[in-house]
Amino acid sequence: MQQLAPQATPPVSAPVPGPQSSAPAAEPSAATARALVPAPLYYVNVGVFGQDAQSRTTLTKLREAALPLSLQSVETNRGKATRVRVGPYSTEDAAQAAAATLRDKWALNATVAAPAL
Repeated sequence: MQQLAPQATPPVSAPVPGPQSSAPAAEPSAATARALVPAPLYYVNVGVFGQDAQSRTTLTKLREAALPLSLQSVETNRGKATRVRVGPYSTEDAAQAAAATLRDKWALNATVAAPAL
């Protein structure tokens, strides 16, 4: 039976540092800067709903419609309520279309919220 001799691994050389520049880093181009800023997101404000039966029915319909809902519990002068928004949408046109559907289908006073800065 023949034995194999272990093979030697070649030595690893350290990277050679390049010349250091004292010039300031170049400013990113306008196109690069725009690509780094996240696109604004648009939401549709649907309403603030209380604990009454009509509010629960409206929330149930919105959930069944499989809309991207955002619910936030808020305290009002009439007690606890739920703020409802639909979204986010990547374009204002898409948000406007969703708001129109909510107004036409469920007679909700849906409005598009300006994107946060």
